[in-house]
Amino acid sequence: MTLLRCRGRAGGSSPPRPITSPPHRPTAMVEFAPDLLHVPCGANDIVRRRPDFGEIERTLRRMYDLATGTGALLTTFTLGRAYVVPVFPDWPERIAAVNEIVRGLASECGAVVVDMWDHPVNDRDNLLSADRLHFSASGQAVMAAEVVKKLAASLGHIASA
Repeated sequence: MTLLRCRGRAGGSSPPRPITSPPHRPTAMVEFAPDLLHVPCGANDIVRRRPDFGEIERTLRRMYDLATGTGALLTTFTLGRAYVVPVFPDWPERIAAVNEIVRGLASECGAVVVDMWDHPVNDRDNLLSADRLHFSASGQAVMAAEVVKKLAASLGHIASA
């Protein structure tokens, strides 16, 4: 949300408007009219005993449809292959499935995708935090740099990311 709160400050334009409805209401996002909006990748839904990938896609599609309606430039990321959850022997397949959903929806909506699945950062020993589910500060820094590169490329400031 920090990026969204900066709306309107660049170039001497007007200050950001306050959000008039609670943040959990979809209308708040539309009313806020962000220039840049990050759409989540559905990661929490794959830790269910039996994930329903159809429902994950439908839920993400509703989020993407709403986000696209704001006119903002959308960003998202895919999950890295470094994550391993031993209790789920099909964990790599779960990640691959949700990543494909994200890539497909992002493509349909013109979202900027930071694809972390095959990124070299996955080979770092210190990539994951102590919970073994989230990137460490080092991993977050790499992902942030990739977001900046992808945004710059999408705005035509560099040839490619």
